[in-house]
Amino acid sequence: MKKLILLTVSIGFCFGILCSCEFGLRVQNDNALAQTNSNSVQKANEKQPNNLYPSYLNFPVDLSLDGEKLNPILIAIKSFKDDEDIPKEKKNLNRYNIELRQDEKFFFVLMLVKRDSNKVYIGGETENGMDITYFVNKKDASVKRTFHK
Repeated sequence: MKKLILLTVSIGFCFGILCSCEFGLRVQNDNALAQTNSNSVQKANEKQPNNLYPSYLNFPVDLSLDGEKLNPILIAIKSFKDDEDIPKEKKNLNRYNIELRQDEKFFFVLMLVKRDSNKVYIGGETENGMDITYFVNKKDASVKRTFHK
């Protein structure tokens, strides 16, 4: 009986040592992982210009779009950039104002060329660009376009 008790205590003692060693290794590994993550965050922060603009959230919001409205604009811009019927020199987005409208079936993305208010223009094309409307289907995101004449 004494041998059985001694054996049980010995096994329990060995099991306890193994568990504490396992726990110690886990703690050590977790500490090493935390240190690695801390170094990664520090390196990422060094690349960020946050110290240059610490109060950027104090600037007024210029534009706020949710993803549902941004997505058709991105689709239209991709179509605009890929369109072979638009000359390359007229694809500078800085020369356009973009409007978004919608009905139950389509988003209408209008790309309207910025115009000099001192000039008279006839039609939808200038030396800087072309007025275009993209029709983005809400169901399948297919795109059609029309040039303003």
